Amino acid sequence: ERYADSGVFVRSMASRGRQGCLAWTTAHLMHLLDAAGYPLIVIETVGTGQDGTDIASLADTVVVVEAPGLGDGVQAIKSGLLEVGDIVVVNKADTAGADEALRVLRAAFEYGHPRHDRRIPVFGTDAVSGRGVDRLSGELNAHRLWLEKSGELVNRREQAARAEILAGVRQALDRQISAQQGG
Repeated sequence: ERYADSGVFVRSMASRGRQGCLAWTTAHLMHLLDAAGYPLIVIETVGTGQDGTDIASLADTVVVVEAPGLGDGVQAIKSGLLEVGDIVVVNKADTAGADEALRVLRAAFEYGHPRHDRRIPVFGTDAVSGRGVDRLSGELNAHRLWLEKSGELVNRREQAARAEILAGVRQALDRQISAQQGG
């Protein structure tokens, strides 16, 4: 419903065969929107598998959204998504399997993926009813404050710049190798 709101820009960008679930131009578009004064930029990825974690090198805050009954917590634990998530949400929290997914994901952070710098919130939402959306908004704001106070925002942005430069170098090398191999 929000795509038609004033000041909202929505653009679908296929990864175009690139590993990592992000199109090469995603970072460029993000910088353009930032320069244009957009206060909030949301990048949605398919985020499946270990190659779906490139978003962590681009975003200030990564929200991992899981759905119950799709392999949920166990698949997320295996995929590497939990290592990059700053906030973990089980959407459709009113459906069968949601409580179990929440239990598995919470246990994963307590035992398998503990973070000592801050607690990773794991909670349920229901997009249809809006349940949990206010909490998500609050957690996003709290994470932003933590980033600023801890100095982690500067650190993440420096790492993002390095990753972007390396991605550009890789892309240039890929083009050069492909041209030398005849396409």
